[in-house]
Amino acid sequence: MKMALEINELSKNYDSFHLDSISFNVPMGKIVGLIGANGAGKTTTLNLIQNNIRKDSGQVLFFGNPSEDRLPQSVAVVADTILYDETWSISQLSKIVQKFHKNWDNMEFERLLGKFRLAAGKKISQLSKGMGIKLMIAVAIAQNARLLILDEPTSGLDPMARDDICQILLDFVAEGDKSVLLSTHITHDLEKAADEVVFLVNGQVRLNDRKHSILEKHSNDRLKTLDDIILHLHEGKWAADGQGA
Repeated sequence: MKMALEINELSKNYDSFHLDSISFNVPMGKIVGLIGANGAGKTTTLNLIQNNIRKDSGQVLFFGNPSEDRLPQSVAVVADTILYDETWSISQLSKIVQKFHKNWDNMEFERLLGKFRLAAGKKISQLSKGMGIKLMIAVAIAQNARLLILDEPTSGLDPMARDDICQILLDFVAEGDKSVLLSTHITHDLEKAADEVVFLVNGQVRLNDRKHSILEKHSNDRLKTLDDIILHLHEGKWAADGQGA
C-alpha cells in the first residue's frame, strides 16, 4: 500500500518530556486519527512533521520522499483557528492565496464554497468557527493538496458542525488518492471518520491499528464504543505517569 506520510522512529527530547521514537503511517486514501490526552505528544509530533521544530532523530517521508525544510505543495495544514486576515472577504482571500499556489483550482474552490454554503462576499470576521474551518479546508483542497494535516479542527464545535467536518474529510479521501492525518482529543470524531487510530500516551505510541480491529479486539459488554475503549486503556494499563507537550 502506498503511503502519503511515514513517521519512522521520530524523537524529540525536552527537559520535562520525551517523544520516544514513535512510528506510524498514513496510507493513501485513508483517514488516520492521532489521539491522546493533553500532554501526550500530539502537538510535538505535528510540529516535527511540519519542520516547525528540529527533530533529535528519526525520519519523516511525504509520498516516499524525505521531508525538507518546508512542506510540499501537495500537503496542507488546517489549524483549529482561522489564520487569515479578518478584514478580507472570502473572494479577496481567494485572489491572494492563489498567488502562492501554482496548482490552485479556482473552479474547485467556488464549487466548495457552494457545497459548504460559504458566500464569497462574506468577510472572514463574520464566520463562525465551524465555517472558518470549512473555509480553510476548501482552501487546502483547492490548492490540490493530496494530504491534509488537521490540528484539533473540531475542538469547540457543536456536534452538527463536527459531523459536517467529518463528512467533508470522508468525501475528500473517497476516491482513494488523498489522505488525512486528523489530530484530535474527540474520540467521537474518530469513530465517525477514521480508518486507523494512533493513540499517544506520554510520548509513546501505545496503540496503532485499524479502527475496526480495535473495536473487535477490545469491545465487550462494558466497552462498546471507541471512546469507551480509549478511556479504559488510558486509565488502566496505559495510564500516563508524567507530563508531555
